[in-house]
Amino acid sequence: FSLDRTKIIAYASIQPSFADTLKTETRFLLEEAEVSLTGVENIGNLVTGNFLTLVPGDGEKSREFVAIRKSELALESPGSIEITFISDDSFGLEFGTHLLYRGIQVGSITKISLLDDQVQMTALIDGQYAHLIKSRNRFFVDGSAKAELTDSGLSVSVPPAKRLLTGSISFTSQGSKKARSQYTLFASQSLAQLAEFNQSGSQSITLFSQTLPSVSKGAPLLYRNLQVGKVSDFK
Repeated sequence: FSLDRTKIIAYASIQPSFADTLKTETRFLLEEAEVSLTGVENIGNLVTGNFLTLVPGDGEKSREFVAIRKSELALESPGSIEITFISDDSFGLEFGTHLLYRGIQVGSITKISLLDDQVQMTALIDGQYAHLIKSRNRFFVDGSAKAELTDSGLSVSVPPAKRLLTGSISFTSQGSKKARSQYTLFASQSLAQLAEFNQSGSQSITLFSQTLPSVSKGAPLLYRNLQVGKVSDFK
C-alpha cells in the first residue's frame, strides 16, 4: 500500500531485452476474467488470477506506471467520447453492456453508479462512430421481445438469442452534431418514441363518436395510408 493506504503498489521485474519499451506512454493493461451468459473471457484468470499486458508506447524512459482497464485504454483512442445516461432503474444492465446502432456495436457501458435517487451510467463510444452521437438522440433498453398492435394486425419482433440473454442499449441518431453531456435512458423503444413525439411540436385533437370504434390505445392515425399520429387514450 501507499503511505496514505489509497493505492496498491506492485513491483515487477522486466527482462533486459524489453527494458527499452518502458517509456512514459507505455500502458500496462489489466486483463480480468469476464464471465457472462454468452461466454467466458480469460478463463485462466479464474485459477491464476489477473495479469498485466504491456502495450509499448513512446516518450521518455520511465519506471513508474498505473495499470488501467481496457475501457480506460479505449478512451485514449482518437475520437472516442464518453456520454452519460440517467434513468430510474438499472434495467438489469451491467458493466460491458453493448450500445448498438442498427444492430452494430458502437460502444459499451463502462460504469454504473447511483446519483442521488437515480441511476447514472457512463458509456464509451468508439471514435469511428462518434459522429452518431447528436443532440436529439434517443437511447432505450433493447433485447426483449416486442409485440405491437398495428392497423395490419399484431406484429411480434424477437431479437437474436444473445441480445435476449444479455440486454443492450439501442438508439436513434438525430439532431445537431453537438452532443449533449447527459441523456435519458428509456425503458423501451416505445417510451423513447413517445418522448420524441411529445417534444416535436405535436398537436392533440379530440374525436367524438356515438359508439367506440374498433380502435385501442396506441392505434395509428393514418393519412393516405401514412401514420401521422396515434390514439393516446379514450373515455
